[in-house]
Amino acid sequence: MQKRWVSEVLKKKSLYTLYQPIVDHRRGQVIAHEALSRPYLNQRFFPPDIFFKSAARCNQQAAADRLAFEQAIAHFQYDSLSCKTLFINVIPTNLLDARFVHFLERIAGRFRQLSMELVIELVEYIPYCTKEIVSAIDRLRSQGVYFALDDLQEDADLPDLLDKVGRIHPEYVKIDKSMIQGLARSIQQQKQVERLLKVIPESTKIVAEGVEEWEDLHLLRELGVHLSQGFYWSKPLKMSETPWLLAQIELQKEGLHSMVMHRDRPFSDAQVVAMGKSLDLLLLSYHVFKGDL
Repeated sequence: MQKRWVSEVLKKKSLYTLYQPIVDHRRGQVIAHEALSRPYLNQRFFPPDIFFKSAARCNQQAAADRLAFEQAIAHFQYDSLSCKTLFINVIPTNLLDARFVHFLERIAGRFRQLSMELVIELVEYIPYCTKEIVSAIDRLRSQGVYFALDDLQEDADLPDLLDKVGRIHPEYVKIDKSMIQGLARSIQQQKQVERLLKVIPESTKIVAEGVEEWEDLHLLRELGVHLSQGFYWSKPLKMSETPWLLAQIELQKEGLHSMVMHRDRPFSDAQVVAMGKSLDLLLLSYHVFKGDL
């Protein structure tokens, strides 16, 4: 991604935020939402990791993270949600920037005033030295900020992971979707997840990312992973899209009602069941997103 594109995105604030629920599937409760940044320019959309990596190469990583924070908070309609915990990604090396840490401290103060909780996700796609950022983490944690290690993958270096967990003491660790999708069908993936679970302290909460199928969710329960996010629960949405979800629900309800009432039409049982399932998924997405499972 070219340097001028990064500069233009930052200058025009061409970045919007989607939100995806994180669910405690053991209790059937939404515990948080993750803010997902989507940079764009002139109707061209950029993969978030590509944008933030490019920003780092241009020495604009603090400006990029700051914009992501501002947009995520500006559009988070916390007053309409029962759950008021927000996960936001941060490039770890930004914690070496005193001005950026001060910015996060001000954000933490706002969260406390609103009785909200902030969880900073330390992204893994940009290398960092753990011991160099520990003092900033301790400083922010003293002001009520929580931390998560993001996107643990199958090739995670165990000594490095143990060092990060031992120094950062994250409240959450998130397992990448590459290890979760198809978990129920892969003995190898199951062993990889079990290996990770053995080295992560019991006090640390594990979040499985990218859950799309009930079979994978069921196996995660059996392995002792109680938090998950993914399309099984809800796709990432703008806060403004909840009225759209409600409209889709009403359309599906009307279509199902019409299908049942007009028995003279040749609707098969399979069609009725399919429409019923589609309605169930829309209802689930709406209630999960709103946090009232």
